Amino acid sequence: MTRTKAALAALLLCVTTAGGATAQQTGSPRPGEAPLGILCQLKVPRSQNWVPEVVFIGHDPAQDLVIVSDSVGLAYNSGQPVPGRVAVLNSRRVTYAWDFPVRDAAGNQARRMLYRATIQLRSGVVQISASPGGYDNRFIASGRCQWSALESD
Repeated sequence: MTRTKAALAALLLCVTTAGGATAQQTGSPRPGEAPLGILCQLKVPRSQNWVPEVVFIGHDPAQDLVIVSDSVGLAYNSGQPVPGRVAVLNSRRVTYAWDFPVRDAAGNQARRMLYRATIQLRSGVVQISASPGGYDNRFIASGRCQWSALESD
């Protein structure tokens, strides 16, 4: 199984095991241990529409692999999840970063949208920001994440 297929399988497992608001956290989301599936649900004001309401993050530290799937990324990345990376990891929080190109109405690549999701490890509180590369604009929303350990092959 390729790394991409394994990551997609992890994301599917995340969706099916994390479920909705009743999903339980299975320990702290400490990347560096077992593969994780993270489901984040955000309250997004209309003015912050570049931040999706639901974000799935699959992280397999053994393969140094992060995959992010959300409605905005899927719309601008030909329906495919977006590769990400761990930007910050300490005892209090983990920050994932990812980006993808956006196109204007004529189909020309205009800018890259830069994303960061910071998850507080104790509470699961998340803040996600989106910024168009080269501009000062910033779109921000917050919510809560739930995570599950994923089985690896």
